[in-house]
Amino acid sequence: YRYKLPRWAVALMLFRDFFPSNFYSCPHFFPFVLRKEYEELLGANIKVKPVVNQFEVSPRMYRPDLIQYFFDRGILVAASKALNRAGDALSVRMIQQIADRHGKTPAQVFLRWGTQKQLVILSKTASTHRMYENRAIFDFTLDASDIALLDSITTQQDIERRAAHELNSKQVQQ
Repeated sequence: YRYKLPRWAVALMLFRDFFPSNFYSCPHFFPFVLRKEYEELLGANIKVKPVVNQFEVSPRMYRPDLIQYFFDRGILVAASKALNRAGDALSVRMIQQIADRHGKTPAQVFLRWGTQKQLVILSKTASTHRMYENRAIFDFTLDASDIALLDSITTQQDIERRAAHELNSKQVQQ
């Protein structure tokens, strides 16, 4: 029956059996390190290959090449920081406009974007209201122009800044 379900639904079932794998001690990765460490992991002749990898993914930190790398290997991507709420005023305005067009909140737009990208969404909150809000994302669909706008928020400079931060974090941990 699992073969009939979308990837994100299968991942939820797999969480019963496997905890999401981070191939690095920090949950946010520099793409080269992620790929290299994954390949080293496979080269170590492990018995159970990872089925889920968790790293930061949102419209504010979107790395499609990295996501595709794992999808191509049959590994689901669990999006940590799916509700990254920081950002510049222009992107905030754009996100609010998309949310208003659909009668949703910006958080719901981010979560819907992730589900349409076939990501496993990890969002946490202590607020009961937000728990309900976070689940109310299956009664609308973002169109291609909405997706393109959200995809365009992350710049190459953002990715490079994140990579430098993650590299510094790795060096401090060693």
